[in-house]
Amino acid sequence: MFKGVVVRFKMDITIPGYTLGKQLGRGGMSLVYLAHQQNMDRPVAIKIFTPTLVSEQEFVQRFLQEAKTVATLNHAHIIPVYDVGQVDQHYYIVMEYLPGLTLSHWIHVGLEPLEVLEIIQQVASALYYSHRKGIVHRDIKPENIMFREDNSAVLMDFGIASSGAIDENLTLDGQMIGTPAYMSPEQAKGKQVDHRSDLYSLGVVLYEMLVKKPPFIADDEIAVALMQVTEAVPVLPEKNKSFQVLLNRLMAKDVEDRFQNGLELGKVAKQLSELLTGKNKTIEGRVMKNHEPQALALQDIDSTDEQQRSSSLPSKNFQVEITSMRKAIVFRRYSICIKIVSDDVAQLNVQMSQVMDRLLDWYAEYDSKAKVVELQFYCKPWLLEPIEKSIEKMREAEDVYGFLQKTDFSLSVFDLSGVNMVQRVNF
Repeated sequence: MFKGVVVRFKMDITIPGYTLGKQLGRGGMSLVYLAHQQNMDRPVAIKIFTPTLVSEQEFVQRFLQEAKTVATLNHAHIIPVYDVGQVDQHYYIVMEYLPGLTLSHWIHVGLEPLEVLEIIQQVASALYYSHRKGIVHRDIKPENIMFREDNSAVLMDFGIASSGAIDENLTLDGQMIGTPAYMSPEQAKGKQVDHRSDLYSLGVVLYEMLVKKPPFIADDEIAVALMQVTEAVPVLPEKNKSFQVLLNRLMAKDVEDRFQNGLELGKVAKQLSELLTGKNKTIEGRVMKNHEPQALALQDIDSTDEQQRSSSLPSKNFQVEITSMRKAIVFRRYSICIKIVSDDVAQLNVQMSQVMDRLLDWYAEYDSKAKVVELQFYCKPWLLEPIEKSIEKMREAEDVYGFLQKTDFSLSVFDLSGVNMVQRVNF
């Protein structure tokens, strides 16, 4: 059936401003194509609503809801939406094109413990952000986690996400929505779910990343859903026993026994990474096999005076310095300085995602003592505008980065010879 749909679909539809290429995938309601966005001269992914379902209004509403939902999210580990529209009877969403494979592929290939923890931290960060926006994904699974060229994880497919009142007309009481192999017990029962349901599903994904198969397998989906409700938290193999405490809190049957948010989960996952590496601060490891890690230098400096920082070109493309300054006998305030060297927009986007994650980790660790944020960019002059826009968008996300308003925040942009182009303080 789908073969006929694909051929006719590709021949019949023309979306102004885009040139459709090969089909990348398909879901229950849509087909996804690689396309070329003409005015931006870049590859994009276009999700187009399956024509045979356009007449079913509920599916149309859910498809458009995904576009509106994801369009409100601005996070390094959530797929960005560029455009949404309609051509004749066809509805479409234009998104970032991700050339990498899904997590399902990497599970099959095999993941190292530190790779697993890196992915968990990145998805937890995305969930913490979306949950703070009031959006519950409800379909966390390996197929909905993809990777950019730098191997950072990206959460996909908010097609059945719940965002409060907007979703009431699309969900019936007692209706089981999602993928049974990854459902939380409350979701499997058809009950109302909150953000902690996504964390349970991520626990199932964690188990699969370690064991290469889901924890609960049965002959039909109803039986699998029942196992989510009745079976105990699975026990990991001996070689993965260090992950058991993490799994127990993610897959707890009672929501009150789970991690209560993605930030809490991310902190514990980071601590486990440090335990496995035997390091206090720096986590070294590849995100995917056969790829080099992003350069990262992190230093803890304890001094009584504010450290003078050089505006010379950093030795690494991404450096982090955390400084502890004592103002009185017992009072400390912590500063973070992040230095970035960027050659192009693609590299800058990767580094901005690292900046966002590091700022959240820093604030989570030092809380009220986190007082000074300094960002230094070393780049070509034409990257100045993208840098300022990225910083402004981050600071506008007050529900996540509101703590920046309470810090002494400064942004310095230098060209690659070290000449200062911009100096902004508390803007």
